[in-house]
Amino acid sequence: MESSQSSQSSQQDNTERPQSPDYGPIEPEPDTTFYFESDHLALKGNVDYLKILKHIALLEVHRKLVIKDLQFYYDLEKQVADSDRPSEIARKIASKEIQIPIKRKIPKRPAVDWTKYNIQAKDSTEEVSGQKASQSSKIPTTTTIPTQTKDVTKPESFNKPWSAEEQIRLEELLLKYPPGKT
Repeated sequence: MESSQSSQSSQQDNTERPQSPDYGPIEPEPDTTFYFESDHLALKGNVDYLKILKHIALLEVHRKLVIKDLQFYYDLEKQVADSDRPSEIARKIASKEIQIPIKRKIPKRPAVDWTKYNIQAKDSTEEVSGQKASQSSKIPTTTTIPTQTKDVTKPESFNKPWSAEEQIRLEELLLKYPPGKT
């Protein structure tokens, strides 16, 4: 009896999912990787990119919660300023009748191996407050771009503004020989 039930259930499974003889199930497997449709295809499935996206989303949630907390503190400050008995409000806070927001911890940034992307990572000991761990770990803010060497074959007047006489002569020639249609 058990074998007939298992064969019936396997037949039901086959009827529920249409099969193609050459390609297997018709429905594609769902892709659980999160990405934006506007993202470049090279970013889809990139683990580091997904870590950063997740971190940004988490920071956005924290930002909204902090804004809510700030609004609470502004309202509380206004309430204390308008109150005749601010000590009563302090007592309510101490007895936890008024719930103050919890202390928020900023999530640490995800560990990303930036060398894979030809980017120098900042020193991880750098403080959030902006203090540098050491001067030697500071990345220079300016980059030097190599310039072309001077070509000796070019005249000395090359790439310099025209003199007043040359400008007048050019204007005369343009009046005499106007530029043609190309």
